[in-house]
Amino acid sequence: MGNIPRRGLTKEFKTGQTQHITMPETLYTFNDLQTLEQFKPEIINGTFVFDASTADPEFVDLSGNKDLKRIIFKTPQPKLRYLDASSCALQSVTIPAGCESLETLFFHKNQITEITFEGDCPKLELLDLSENKLTTLDLPYKFKKLGNLFLSKNNLVNLANLSEFFTRDYFDFVVDGNERLTAPPPELIEKGNDAVVKFFIEMEAGKDYLYEAKLLIVGEPGAGKTTLFRKLKDTNALLPKENETTKGIDIHGYTFPVKGKPKKKFTVNVWDFGGQEIYHATHQFFLTKRSLYVLLSDARKEDTDFNYWLEVIELLTGKSPVIIVQNEKGGRKADFDQRGLAGRFGNIVTPVHSLDLSKDINKIDQLREFVSFHIQQLDHVGQELPASWVAIREELEKLSNNNSYIDVNHYLDVCKKNNLHERNRGLFLSSFLHDLGVFLHFQNDPILKHWVILSNEWATNAVYAIMDDEEIKHNRKGHFNRKDIQRILTKREYCYMHDEVLQLMMNFELCYRIPETKDEYIAPQLLPIEKSKYPWENENNLQLRYTYDFMPKGLISRFIVRTHQFIDDYTKLWRSGVVLSRNKTFAEVIETYGRRSIQIRVAGLHKKELLTIVSDHLDTLNKSYEGMNWDKMVPCNCEICLNNDTPNFYKYADLNRRRELNKRTVECPVSYEDVEVQKMLDDVFVTRSDVKSPLKVFISYSKHDLRYLKKLKTFITPLMRDKNLIIWDDKSLIPGEEWDKRIRYELMSADIIIFLISPDFLATEYIYNMEMKEALDRHERGEARMIPVIIRPCLWESSSLARFNIIPEKGKPLSSYNDEDEGWKIITKEIEKVIEGAYQIKKL
Repeated sequence: MGNIPRRGLTKEFKTGQTQHITMPETLYTFNDLQTLEQFKPEIINGTFVFDASTADPEFVDLSGNKDLKRIIFKTPQPKLRYLDASSCALQSVTIPAGCESLETLFFHKNQITEITFEGDCPKLELLDLSENKLTTLDLPYKFKKLGNLFLSKNNLVNLANLSEFFTRDYFDFVVDGNERLTAPPPELIEKGNDAVVKFFIEMEAGKDYLYEAKLLIVGEPGAGKTTLFRKLKDTNALLPKENETTKGIDIHGYTFPVKGKPKKKFTVNVWDFGGQEIYHATHQFFLTKRSLYVLLSDARKEDTDFNYWLEVIELLTGKSPVIIVQNEKGGRKADFDQRGLAGRFGNIVTPVHSLDLSKDINKIDQLREFVSFHIQQLDHVGQELPASWVAIREELEKLSNNNSYIDVNHYLDVCKKNNLHERNRGLFLSSFLHDLGVFLHFQNDPILKHWVILSNEWATNAVYAIMDDEEIKHNRKGHFNRKDIQRILTKREYCYMHDEVLQLMMNFELCYRIPETKDEYIAPQLLPIEKSKYPWENENNLQLRYTYDFMPKGLISRFIVRTHQFIDDYTKLWRSGVVLSRNKTFAEVIETYGRRSIQIRVAGLHKKELLTIVSDHLDTLNKSYEGMNWDKMVPCNCEICLNNDTPNFYKYADLNRRRELNKRTVECPVSYEDVEVQKMLDDVFVTRSDVKSPLKVFISYSKHDLRYLKKLKTFITPLMRDKNLIIWDDKSLIPGEEWDKRIRYELMSADIIIFLISPDFLATEYIYNMEMKEALDRHERGEARMIPVIIRPCLWESSSLARFNIIPEKGKPLSSYNDEDEGWKIITKEIEKVIEGAYQIKKL
């Protein structure tokens, strides 16, 4: 839940004793008002006490009391049904025996490290412990009615002891934001609740432990990364030859015994990254979380950009630990700001190691021990996994010694051999191991889905062989075709896999096929450095600017790949920029890496439409870098700025915020004019309904139906792309935001409103009296289209929804389908029809 309001669960009443009392809507009856008026919560010295004086209240609201540190039960509270102590200062909570009527507990936003239940709570339906400091949680299995458990943003590590709850059909849970969680692994949490449930089902069949991790060595060219890898594996290894330079990525492994487990080997998968600029654009695919990094610098050259490497590791991997090693070639030492870097980047593992990799045997041994220790400290190492998963992983590792890839049926046979018989369970494991970086299996790609690529190096060697080809790089300037692939990839292991290699490159956004050609491709990273020369009409241009706190390399290359359908003149294309064309309109997009910015200007007949398309693509690309800070900057349109090549720029987010809060103007610091916010946005983007702008879709649901919301968004993702939709639900709220204002704004500006109908939906006061009422009014006025979707059996026929066309057909609840995905497919088709109708109305 976090900062999201408990919409769908609560109702507010004003009483004579307190300002507002918040209670579960599903628990409200008329008699409860008398209980509230009689009860006076009293906090003394940071403590609230349940004793004889509390008179057995049914509802207690202590939320927002920042001084509340303790809740003490001196007597049982058999009538207590609802307790809200959210946003307080509690550190531990004990719920004693004798609280048999408890139905709802809110404890989010405290400092709780421990919660104990001394008895059974047979009626408990909802427990919110989000935003606390829990490391473990034990709940009695007798909580038979517990259907909602919120644990986000704690310090939880293992939830295996809660597996009985996760496998319940009616159980809804939120566990995101627990950065140290290993059971279930974070890769599975990101896949949704169904993935977590499957994980625990597999765990019931048997458990084993995984002792494997990824070590990535990064740094500038010639720093000695290959030497470091060889020395970590064998102190006496020979040094690489002078001309032996890593091209792309070299992947090797070595093992050592697991301490205390002599029969177990720890496997280190070492990724040695080539330092050349051309390889930086693929970092976003291979710099992974839950790994250990070594940043190697050459003390002799003093050319290591420490800030860049540490920034890119932080951006792409979060808090993965980094060991800094200085290679003192020829005894040369170099100073750098160790203290300043450690202060800025909290993931640096101290101390910094300085040694000459060519001869300091003792220091190499010490470094190896240091690396071995810290790689074993990674959270996922030694984690419990289903025994069948570990056995499959080990067999695939053996297969990889002689097979770079296997077809998917071979992989599924390995799964069956290790007691994972159903195809969907095997594919589920495949997606997990793909996310973990064990192998590559692109299940959604029409070509690659047939192959499990066991050797990552097989893939990277092929890709970089093409990217490093002298003919393509220097003579063809990034242009190549299928004959080039045949010329370059001559080894037997690639003979019948040229299509797959090309598809890999396109998945990695390293190249694209030129439209209307069969086999002509362009790799944007290999384009000429010099900006193309072309005429440009400088009058009445629209401008937009993106600025970045840190800009990863390869951003503009990926943008070019994503927007290549708008390139019709290949003389207007270079390594850091492109001119796009659509309907006699042109957009110039240029990356200035040194200034950490992307500049856009548009000229022609339909400037706003093309600028909106460019902006949407850049927004989507930027969001793919989790944690990247960037601003979209909109030019001022006051009289002075309008005629100025360098106008004042405003942050788009700030303008949007002003608009939502009904702040109609903003002062220009150049002209001191009050500029209209809406007009400024309208002058740049397609925001009005008189042109085909994106449709806005508002989704209304009860918190009890969170899993249905997630599934709906998964199924309509293709419609979002193809039909130009903007989807909004209350998960888009940001911390500290005035949620009621934002919800009303999004509801009133939506073109389509989807209701996920269930008993909890219909029982929720806020939804029924605000959201549904406003939606019905807007539908009657012809301002929006309403789509009621029945997801669970309920009395929708008795509501005002009865006169609408309900989906699925005849109001058959989604939950009653034997194959729920088939039900979602039917619902999505119906939604698509409404979308088409909404666009037709917009045209009129």
